[in-house]
Formats: sequence, structure tokens, C-alpha cells
Amino acid sequence: MIAGALPAYDIAAIRSGLRTEAIGRTIHYLASVDSTNNAGVALAQGGACHGTLVLADTQSAGRGRRGRLWHSPPGRHLYCSVILHVHPDQSGYLTIIPLASALAVADAILDSTAIQCRLKWPNDILIGEKKVAGILCESVGAQPAPIIVIGIGINVNGRPEDFPEDLRKTAATLSGKREQPIDRTGLVSALMNRLEDRIALVSPQTAQDLLDAYRVRCSTLGQLVRAVLGENHAIEGVAEAVGVDGSLHIRRSLPAGRGPSDEIIAVHSADIVHLRKR
Repeated sequence: MIAGALPAYDIAAIRSGLRTEAIGRTIHYLASVDSTNNAGVALAQGGACHGTLVLADTQSAGRGRRGRLWHSPPGRHLYCSVILHVHPDQSGYLTIIPLASALAVADAILDSTAIQCRLKWPNDILIGEKKVAGILCESVGAQPAPIIVIGIGINVNGRPEDFPEDLRKTAATLSGKREQPIDRTGLVSALMNRLEDRIALVSPQTAQDLLDAYRVRCSTLGQLVRAVLGENHAIEGVAEAVGVDGSLHIRRSLPAGRGPSDEIIAVHSADIVHLRKR
């Protein structure tokens, strides 16, 4: 259990923990913001440099995928966005940047806490089957080399009862796993370091290595899943592969429990529900 006030971010310590060339070197620290991604998009449009970090202690309207709100109480969790200027060589690989970002989050959590996390396609980070972190990537500007704002939320310190009731069964925290408070400052430094490492692999020469690393950590593969593609459109089947473009390949189930079919559907954007192991 965590009681009392937790330490605020130590910006000087974050900087001293960096081994990056660009990511995290410029920091905009905000005690409160509607959304770090909103602030990041505005900064990107205003000419902010590659690697700029927007870090907030709380968000009043934090956003997850598909417009969902991200629970953002003050002083507990990690809310940040990073501005990424895409190199021309990376422009054909934009769809795997969310996967690279998810790997970076899992790497940073392991570095900081020794907690092994798994990845739920495309970019949810799990402890067991509970979500401990999520990512929202937004594009600013036009092709072929837009700016990407990578929004990251990590549930760091707290208890299940601290979450809204609808999240208590599905959300996890790092402190809940470790049974002790987690240093958010050190986690930020580790995250920036690992994000630069993984984003550097988004290239023609190393994209396959990045995807191989993602596949090893992806708990969705081999699962019977439901892919919710829209309000009234969903498919079920076994998640068999992650494609070179980051898509999830699902072998669609036949009706009435007749097993899998020969039809494989490449899903590029969906809410994925894990139904059971194969």
C-alpha cells in the first residue's frame, strides 16, 4: 500500500540519467495539462525539435486509443509525449513505430523495476492480462516524412481501488507488482533511453530485427482473439503472425465452432480481446 505524498519529478536527475543523443534532451515539464499529446502536437506545429519530451504530473483529458480517456491522477503515474521527426529512410516504416514504442516501454519497465511485461497487439503493455501502460501515436504534417507525437501512459504507483470502478479488473500498476513505490524520475530516463534505442531500429536495415523482438514479447500471438474493427463489425480467429507492416494476421474462425478457416485477414487497426490460449 502507498500512503502520503510521492516525490515530484526531479528534472535534473532525469537529464543526468540520459544516454540519448536527442530524445528527452529538451524537456517541457507541466504540472497539469489537458493532454500531453495535445501539448506535443502544438509544440511540433510550432517547430519543436526532434526528441522533445512533454512531461506532466497530471492530465485533465488524457487520451488513449479511439478517443478513450486515460485515467490521470496527480503524482502517481507517468504521462508523457515525445516528438519524433521521422527520417526520410523511416518514412516507409511509420506503421511499426507504435510497435517499437511498445517495446521501448517494456524495456524501460524491465530496466527500472525488473518486471517482465508482455505486449498486446498493437501497443498495450501487460502484467499478466492486466494493462499497465498504453501508447497513442499521432501524426503531424504530411507525408513522406511527418512528425510523430508518441504519447505514453504508464500506471506506476497506486492500488486497484484508486482506479475508476470500470478499470479495476483490467488495470495494473508497477508498484502493485513490486509491492513498493516506484521512482518515476528514474523510469522517465530509462524510457527515453530505450525509446531512442528502439526508434533507431525503424529502418530498412533493421526493421526485421525490431519486428522479431516484438513478436517474442507479443502475448497476442497464438491466442484466440476478437478483433473489434468498428461499432458493428468484429471478427474472431487465431492471431497467427505480425506482418512486416506491423499488421496482425488473424486466421478467421468458421461459424458454429467448426474451427479455423483458410482465410487470413491482416488487421491494421482494431481493439483486440484475448479470448483464450490455443
